[in-house]
Amino acid sequence: MALADVHLASNITTSGGKWSAYSEGIDHKLSASSEGGPSEYVIVADLADARNSSVWQGLRSGGKADFGARSPEYTLGVRGASGFYGTVRLNRESTAEEVREIITEVPNGSLVTTTTTIYTDASIETSIQGNGRFSEDIEIAYAGRGRALKLRELDGTGNFSLNTSLQLSGQQVKRDFGILNESERLMDLGTELAYDHETGVGPMGGI
Repeated sequence: MALADVHLASNITTSGGKWSAYSEGIDHKLSASSEGGPSEYVIVADLADARNSSVWQGLRSGGKADFGARSPEYTLGVRGASGFYGTVRLNRESTAEEVREIITEVPNGSLVTTTTTIYTDASIETSIQGNGRFSEDIEIAYAGRGRALKLRELDGTGNFSLNTSLQLSGQQVKRDFGILNESERLMDLGTELAYDHETGVGPMGGI
């Protein structure tokens, strides 16, 4: 298991030419590029751990620009846009709770169920404008639906100005079943088994 706390802040300005940028994390993918004119690009990313992240990118381009963002629920795409200015912020915070419950005793152990509940809050803020091709898709899991719900699908060309604010919250429940043997049960109760290290025989009792 690996844990990391990462902070990235970067800025690029150009007077012309061609460049592209890409950023990927547990819950995001960001991309941007510009060609043939002055531009300025900024990205700020905070990745606290595998369940919490906040990323922001902004682009101003006097040439032809591409601009994209993706999260588990959200996809934004801009292609070949002139006079482009855009920003997008993707935030996600999740916490997990685990509960183990003994269902029944079985020979040499106990049948247990482990219920893991993941609570998630996410927010998306988008502001883009320019002249070119653009698209935005919002797709979410919803209680009582067997498939993902297409909240919005948007495609267009020409002059555009788009502002989106999206707040999401929900929970995911996962249940696993297994056998908890006597040693694991005692350890789970906070008791460590003692062994005779000379003979290798045990357990001799709790310590």
